[in-house]
Amino acid sequence: LLALVSYPGYDNNRLTNTMDSAYYAELNRDLAGPLYSRSTQERTAPGSTFKPIIASAALAAGKWKLDTVYNDKGAFAANGHIIRNWNGEGYGPVRLLDILKYSINTGMAEIGTLTGADILSKYVRDYGFGSETGIELPGEGAGILYNPEDMSKLDVATMSIGQGIAVTPLQMVRAFGALSNGGAMMKPHIIKSYSNSQGDVTSTTETSVVGQPVPAETAKTIVDILEKEVSEGGGTKAMVEGYHFGGKTGTAQKLDTKHGGYLDGQYIASFI
Repeated sequence: LLALVSYPGYDNNRLTNTMDSAYYAELNRDLAGPLYSRSTQERTAPGSTFKPIIASAALAAGKWKLDTVYNDKGAFAANGHIIRNWNGEGYGPVRLLDILKYSINTGMAEIGTLTGADILSKYVRDYGFGSETGIELPGEGAGILYNPEDMSKLDVATMSIGQGIAVTPLQMVRAFGALSNGGAMMKPHIIKSYSNSQGDVTSTTETSVVGQPVPAETAKTIVDILEKEVSEGGGTKAMVEGYHFGGKTGTAQKLDTKHGGYLDGQYIASFI
């Protein structure tokens, strides 16, 4: 990682005051310490940014194919609950390219439930979700995943659209890095090297592959689709002329921590 930023942050000139409640009120934060990093410690639902992970698992496991057609009627039923698309509409006959490019919830719910809890959970953990990355920063979060043995059809469907689970932004970066690297997942580092008081480099951080969650062919397929997301889908603002960019938009509903369920009209927006 060349840079890692959290905002709002803290004032280096006022470190002695960072535990002062008035200072945190000024930052509009309610944190346990002054060096809180959203990237490694904050656990949130990834929303639609998780869909490429689920899609890659279904492809790698042979449970879905690029040319598989799903007839989207705008609603997906699971355990008495209805999952709908962000605009409430149905898209008709669609393939995986369309499902990811237009972020179709119903299509992803179908892909996830067809793949199944056991297979999805295996691939999601192979991507490193549910475990710390081991980056050289304190207090890293591991995230929260379902136990596949306890998952209902609704749990599988909601995980497939990035709800009902919790991940850190760094875990998402690592997973998308694996897709970009032909499936090879790297251990993230924020420290390039260590030096002694004389300025001599005493050790250098070496790059290391820590897993291969999906085959290279599957990773390339997903990356090609994510490029369409930027050139034609919801991520067009990330396009830069002369460069190839891939990405995925995400809009996760915020949890209602007091009454359960989700808060009406409150979301966490993200883009990778």
